[in-house]
Amino acid sequence: FGPGRPPLAAALAALLLALLALGAPKPFAEALRQPLGLLEDGGSAGAVAEVAEAMRQRWCQEELRKAGEVTNKWLRRAGSFGASPPAAGELRYLFGPDSGGAAACAGAGAAG
Repeated sequence: FGPGRPPLAAALAALLLALLALGAPKPFAEALRQPLGLLEDGGSAGAVAEVAEAMRQRWCQEELRKAGEVTNKWLRRAGSFGASPPAAGELRYLFGPDSGGAAACAGAGAAG
């Protein structure tokens, strides 16, 4: 997701999105603040927020698109995937108001 970002940033961002999307209790997501301290520089927490928002926006785009043959086949089988992209406000709650990415998904919100 970009040069200069530690791999842990992408892993934490993906885990954070999964917890928020599946409706895990807030303390579970807040517990990720401790692993953020493992990132070397103070700007790495911002990198996690940026990567998480990029992932969330891409997820939103795919949710809106959902026109793929494979996706439609799985939706017919399963009915739904049970999780939608979390709202941008969910990320700002964890990372602070300056974490960027205020765009909301049209027709998608937090599951829980």
